[in-house]
Amino acid sequence: MLAAIPIVGLVAIGWFEKQEYDEWKEDHPDGTFEEYKNEVVDATSDVAEDIVGDYCQELGAPCELLKGSFQQNH
Repeated sequence: MLAAIPIVGLVAIGWFEKQEYDEWKEDHPDGTFEEYKNEVVDATSDVAEDIVGDYCQELGAPCELLKGSFQQNH
C-alpha cells in the first residue's frame, strides 16, 4: 500500500500537467510543446527569482550569486 502512494502522486502530477498543456494548446493551436515548456520554465523562474529576492535581503552577498543565475536564464 505504501509503495502505491508515490505512484499515485506521479500519476496525479502527470494528469495535472496534461490538463495544463491541453488548456495552453487551446489558446495556442499552432504552438509546440517546446514553446509550452519554455513558458512554464520562464514562469517558474520568475516565481523562484521573487522568492530568492526576498531571502537575499536576509542572507546577503552569497545569495546574490544564486539570484544572478536566475537572471542569466532570462
